[in-house]
Amino acid sequence: MEKQIYGLASALLKLNRWWLLLLIGVPISISLYSKGSGSNETTNQIIVNFSGAVLLLWLFAIKHKANDKLIENGIKIQILQYFNILIIFNIVFYVLSFFATKTIDSSYNNIQIHYVTPIIIPIVFCISFFGTLFLVSKTLVSAELNKEATFNEYVSTLLLLIFTPIGIWFIQPRVQQV
Repeated sequence: MEKQIYGLASALLKLNRWWLLLLIGVPISISLYSKGSGSNETTNQIIVNFSGAVLLLWLFAIKHKANDKLIENGIKIQILQYFNILIIFNIVFYVLSFFATKTIDSSYNNIQIHYVTPIIIPIVFCISFFGTLFLVSKTLVSAELNKEATFNEYVSTLLLLIFTPIGIWFIQPRVQQV
């Protein structure tokens, strides 16, 4: 199944950085700055979910393409075996946070109760997402350098991935060169 997902996601690696920016960065930016009311809120959620799925597929494709180059050069990095687990955590905890985030306002004895998500779900999602960004940046820089990269060598790539709309502009040409 991993090969089939990579086959679908590898098309994202061939896109021009403008198209990738349109698929990932612009919809998220639009949804952040639009007013959320009624049907518009549902549309915003659909747009953000689509952009997030494209982003996760893009990261998945980068890691696998760079890892294939590392394998060709005989370089094995042990920590990369946890990537698929992190991707599964990303998906599971995102879905959990999506369904567990139901705002409930009620009052009991004149005390207002406002319930949102249990805090552990978004924390685990954020940790797994940053772990994914960490492994993708390490894999990409290692493939570019043809050796296992140190933290100092891939920290700039990690920062570009954290700020994805800016990072797409600089990382996509590097991915296409790999």
